[in-house]
Amino acid sequence: MTLEAHALEITAIGFVPALQLEYGRVLTEDPEILQFLADRDLEQRLTAPLGSFERAQMLE
Repeated sequence: MTLEAHALEITAIGFVPALQLEYGRVLTEDPEILQFLADRDLEQRLTAPLGSFERAQMLE
């Protein structure tokens, strides 16, 4: 299987990067993937605090 074919199995539009989660859910945009990973463990402080300007900048 080619890399392109594998990417198309995960998401019909073939976006890379893509993060496939449990139950077949998929995130396909960098900011959403980064925020999702950072929010999974807020104590690790992988991103700026909720509601801060810096956190909003992360999504640009």
